Amino acid sequence: MRYLTIAVALAAVPAAAQNQASPWQYYEPAGGTLQAGVVNAQGAQLIIKCDKPGKGQVFAVVVTPEQQIPPTNQPFVTRALELRFDANAPIEDRWRYYENSVVAIDQKPTIALSRFLNELADSAKVLVRTNPERARYVEAEFNVTGAREAIGRVFTSCQDQSPVTPPA
Repeated sequence: MRYLTIAVALAAVPAAAQNQASPWQYYEPAGGTLQAGVVNAQGAQLIIKCDKPGKGQVFAVVVTPEQQIPPTNQPFVTRALELRFDANAPIEDRWRYYENSVVAIDQKPTIALSRFLNELADSAKVLVRTNPERARYVEAEFNVTGAREAIGRVFTSCQDQSPVTPPA
């Protein structure tokens, strides 16, 4: 539920306050840390944020209008998903699935967030394809031009060091 609330708040940021060259929108609640996100035409959102400052607190979340998993007694389910950056070959990874979102974190032994952000940093678009259940897929494509700056700003606000390698 907290991810949906975040997404609604991020979508409410006025477009005039955003950098017109980048699709990234920024939101900083009073006393909180900076959140960066993009929204696609179908209403899906990709957000990079932390709930509290500190090392290892940043995560990426994709919130979709479509349900990812049915309500369960478990807080989340870890499942595979497919990521495609620009025209590159798809990459499979494992993220946490919630009812209407999927989340990438770096929490040993998982380093899904670092892998995702390193690919995202210099990409123009990303396609996230989840497989919530047999024979059902949910796809969300985002324009992510300028992601390197958005990632850097979030990690700075969260008082953490970005895992993204410097550009070549």
